Amino acid sequence: MEIIDSGSISAAAKKLFISQPSLSQSIKKIEAELGTPLFIRQSGKVMAPTQAGLAYAQAARQILQIYNELLQTLNQEGQVRKKQIRIGVPSRQGSMIMETLLENQTLAEQMELNFHEGASNELEPLLINGKLDLAVIRLPLKIQNLSYRVVYQEPLGIWLRSGSPWEKQAVLYPGDIYPALPLEALKNEPLILPPSDKRLRSTIDQILSEKNFAPKILSCYQNQRSIVLMVQQGVCSTIGKQPAPGEPKGLFYWIEGCSKTYDLAVVYPTNSRHRQEIRLLEQVLRQHFQ
Repeated sequence: MEIIDSGSISAAAKKLFISQPSLSQSIKKIEAELGTPLFIRQSGKVMAPTQAGLAYAQAARQILQIYNELLQTLNQEGQVRKKQIRIGVPSRQGSMIMETLLENQTLAEQMELNFHEGASNELEPLLINGKLDLAVIRLPLKIQNLSYRVVYQEPLGIWLRSGSPWEKQAVLYPGDIYPALPLEALKNEPLILPPSDKRLRSTIDQILSEKNFAPKILSCYQNQRSIVLMVQQGVCSTIGKQPAPGEPKGLFYWIEGCSKTYDLAVVYPTNSRHRQEIRLLEQVLRQHFQ
């Protein structure tokens, strides 16, 4: 269904957060069971669904609708006990995430949500120890044997100090709300970044590494408000998230040619028994951030 809706197997694999070879193997297994191809292939690539593929997808949609209606009926009759899901949320965005999930009617009908607020570094061990079923935290992960689904990809940009000569070289592309600068604009700038143990810093380091750029870092900072004030006063520049409400927009620039993002994800144990609930929660959060 996802391949047909997305238009290609590669796009479907990205939306399902699995590898393209894994999705291809799943399709081949179904085709072997049915004894007929589901997709027309050219040079080994999936091009379009066959008549059997369209019929299979249509049947799948009908089955999903029947199953969801069954769950709703059983819920109304009180025959299905809501699953209790323990969710970890970050301290800064926790209230927004909790509000988004608690206000969703579908989630309210199918599960009881219990929240635990804390720093990302505190939530990951709780997932491993079975104290939480999932957590909504920033990537990259510190504990590798966890699975995740990305719900929001936040681009980072350059906060350029007031008075920098690069201000006049920024380019505003059609449709963008912020102008863009090359990363090289920071080459001779006094630069401060988040501490090395922060996840934001890990993403920034990946951006610098991809561009083979090794700037001289003046110092590290903890407080975003403080760094914005220093940028306004022309003391230093930095790399960070786009301006929040109330922060100056005229000192922020997109990084030209940068595709790396600061990702928020639903993280869960690899052997989780709550895959269906996780998928539902992911969809609700993804829609919220769109």
